[in-house]
Formats: sequence, structure tokens, C-alpha cells
Amino acid sequence: MLALWQLTGNNKWFTFGGSYSGALSAFFRLRYPDYTVGSLSSSGVVNTVFDFYQFDQQVATSAGPACADVLRETTAAIEADQAAGVNVRAIFGAPNHLSDGDFYCACDVMRGCALFHRCALTS
Repeated sequence: MLALWQLTGNNKWFTFGGSYSGALSAFFRLRYPDYTVGSLSSSGVVNTVFDFYQFDQQVATSAGPACADVLRETTAAIEADQAAGVNVRAIFGAPNHLSDGDFYCACDVMRGCALFHRCALTS
């Protein structure tokens, strides 16, 4: 990050996140207080679960069968394109400096929308 943004070692970070990333934000602040000026942990998870497939099950239930199918098909298509070497980021116009994890999180927003709101993908 320092080289990418041409920062010096004197720059301090503010970390933030919600849910699992909120827990990571709080942990980072506790573990590395010299590197951060603060953190925000919104709904930080306190009991982490590895491979939390139940979340995806709840998304599918909340979204309904048609929307869940669209989400599954879209995810499968993106993962297949990435495996084939397609620059999926370019298709979406995403900046090259995004990490794979950041890009995945941006794409994954649709699951949260389906979980908390009426699915607009099939309307």
C-alpha cells in the first residue's frame, strides 16, 4: 500500500469494517496501535464461524428461488471467467489497484441486497 499510494512510513491508517471485517478492524487496532489512529467496527463479529454456508442459505431463502438462481448463475459465470484468465475487473470497469479480495467484496454486495431488500434482479 505504501508504494501504491506513494506514502511514507509516517502515515497512519484508520481501519473500518462491518460484520467480519469489523472484527478484523477492531483486532488490527488492538494488535497494531502504532500503525492506526483509530478504527470503526460496525456489528463486529464476536463468534466467528469458518465456512459460514448458513449465510448463503439464508440469502437464498430471503431472495426467493428466482433471484437466488440469478445470483448463483452470475457467481458461477464470474468465477469461470476468472479461472479462464478473463480480466473480469475490466468488464465491470473496476480499478486495477483493487485486490482480488476487495473486488470480490464489491461484487458480493448483491448478496446483502438480496438478504435485506426485495430482490430487483428478477423484477
